[in-house]
Amino acid sequence: MRLAITSAGGYATPAIARAKERAVPPEEVMRRVLDSLALAIVRGPGAEDPPFEEYAAIEPGSLDLRVFDQEKVWVDALRDVHQIDDRADLTDAYLTNLVAFLEWEAGHFASGYWMAFGGDIEIDPRVWLEGTVLMRRLREEVMRRCL
Repeated sequence: MRLAITSAGGYATPAIARAKERAVPPEEVMRRVLDSLALAIVRGPGAEDPPFEEYAAIEPGSLDLRVFDQEKVWVDALRDVHQIDDRADLTDAYLTNLVAFLEWEAGHFASGYWMAFGGDIEIDPRVWLEGTVLMRRLREEVMRRCL
């Protein structure tokens, strides 16, 4: 499974960890890898990125950086979609861990975003992160839930 995820372009460690957390069988993870590869083949080389909402098109273990440009969902390492305003879907613990994770990896995400979409690379990555649509919405949700 690790080799398949990595070969497809994803990062195996977070995908495998998430699968274990959620008791997702290896066969299901492999199906998701194969689905993303099949969609890439159908699109063909040099094709535009699929719409953000076509979550299965991105391989497990990858982050679609366009997630920072919207405020409705978080898409995890297995490509599962979590509604930010749904406390049953994005639990309090998950929300606070997600915010901490994004803060911890701000430099990595900012660099990737700037490489993909351009931007002011002189800005502090934490300032960039706090200015994204996603992070502003997550902060609002933390406040709404009084966490």
